[in-house]
Amino acid sequence: MNKYLMNFLKVFLMLIVVLSIAKFNNEVYALEGDVGIVVYNGDGFTLMDEEHQFKGLSWDGKKMKLTLDNYKGSSIAIYKYESRDEDIEIEVKGENEVDATVINGTTWKGVVGIYNAYTNGIRFTGSGSLTISNKNNQTAFSELIESTGKVEIDGPTININGYVGEYSYNAIETSDFYMKSGTLNISVEMLKEYGNHGYCDIELVRLTKPLNSIHILGGRVIVSIDKECKYAEVFLVEYNLRKEDLSKTKFENDGYRYELSNCILVVAAEGNYSLFSSWANYTGDVSSSYVYVLPEVKYGENAYVIYCKSLDESAKIGLNNFKLEMEKGEFEYTGKAITPKVNVIGLKEGEDYTVKYENNIKPGKGKVIITGKGIFGGSITREFDITSNSIIKESENADSISDGKLVYKVLKQGDNKGIIGKVEVVGLMKKNLKTINIASTIKINGYKYKVVSIGENAFYGNKKIKKVSIGKNIKEIKAGAFAECKKLKRIVIKTTKLKKVSKKAYTGIKNVIIRVPKTKKKVYKRLFKKSHINCKIV
Repeated sequence: MNKYLMNFLKVFLMLIVVLSIAKFNNEVYALEGDVGIVVYNGDGFTLMDEEHQFKGLSWDGKKMKLTLDNYKGSSIAIYKYESRDEDIEIEVKGENEVDATVINGTTWKGVVGIYNAYTNGIRFTGSGSLTISNKNNQTAFSELIESTGKVEIDGPTININGYVGEYSYNAIETSDFYMKSGTLNISVEMLKEYGNHGYCDIELVRLTKPLNSIHILGGRVIVSIDKECKYAEVFLVEYNLRKEDLSKTKFENDGYRYELSNCILVVAAEGNYSLFSSWANYTGDVSSSYVYVLPEVKYGENAYVIYCKSLDESAKIGLNNFKLEMEKGEFEYTGKAITPKVNVIGLKEGEDYTVKYENNIKPGKGKVIITGKGIFGGSITREFDITSNSIIKESENADSISDGKLVYKVLKQGDNKGIIGKVEVVGLMKKNLKTINIASTIKINGYKYKVVSIGENAFYGNKKIKKVSIGKNIKEIKAGAFAECKKLKRIVIKTTKLKKVSKKAYTGIKNVIIRVPKTKKKVYKRLFKKSHINCKIV
């Protein structure tokens, strides 16, 4: 099919759509504003209004926004009744599927997925996905997204799955194309049952207005072309010029037709293709109505283009090409795993890379290892410091250890072979705790310890502690342990092994309630009476 015939059919298609919508407009009115949303229903288009609603579609005329929320249906067309300056926003939520529809004319038929007959552009936003496919309708030329104005993608994942037979195919046809964020996946599969497969016109993103341009300023575009396809143009800018312009070069020097920055562009194809193409369409007495024009491409920062035969065999984009941000480089030892947050600018954790940590518990040099995933390869390793708190001396035979909240003095060293050590509580790691829970046992660095005593002046003068729970292995509470803790009003004692409470353990506190095991109530009353604590035993 030659270019003239193809363009004629496109114009004819647009006219039929407009006339179809006009017919419905005589019968019903749009919900709001002067824009109509129509959906193909098998026999034509149905205008969305109060009577005709479609699951997963909603229109806000004031905001000029069409929302797709788990829509699964046939083609959608946008038509204006009066002149408006705003773009149409198409917000994509959830998972949406559009089955591109065959529109029958008198002598032709065409396939459209989302069609914007509005003078201005359409802007795809949101965090959902939209899949448009002509799998069920390949027996006509196809333009799965077509817009008389610009097309902009800023956020969602858009999958355009094209199936091509003997007719021409465009994934997107528009006046200008902008990619700001999100993902655009374009796949082309040739249908072998058609004799001319592989030789028809295949232009994936095609601009039809003179001197317009393509701007990929963020996100990623992933193109996969069937190996049976003999030739395709991935991005095409056409110039509509007169015969007298043939000798001029202004269309080569008036600015870049293509601009890429902060983006990833992957093309997987075995056949011949052109990534960036420019054609001048001349009218008049010239040897060819289409003349190739040297495309001009501006590569900004962080623009990555990768070529491969298939997505499965794609060469990897090295992670070292991307900027890595890490939360910070130094952390205090807590006795627990340190996992600093990392971010590879422009990529998504879990989808594009994985993160793991090594040597991230004990003081010293910890490591974070970022490994590429999918089309991203290689790894990045960053070190961070874990420093000892002034109270803690960390070693295999540490004098003091911590579980992140409390600090303990090691009385007997444990090991990882079943020997259980013994520790004494000597202070707070977190100074702002209001409730202190002293466990029966703790496990640090794989070693298990019984908590058997509360040391001298462990919490002396603390102004925040209100409640203390004492574990089942405590045998002794030493002098000054809770002295001058003015806000301490409740103590829960779980141990039945308590043998000694220092006379000065609770000096300076009043009216504290101490809950003890029933079997030890009489014994503990005598024990606390000797310590001269002003308390009530319950």
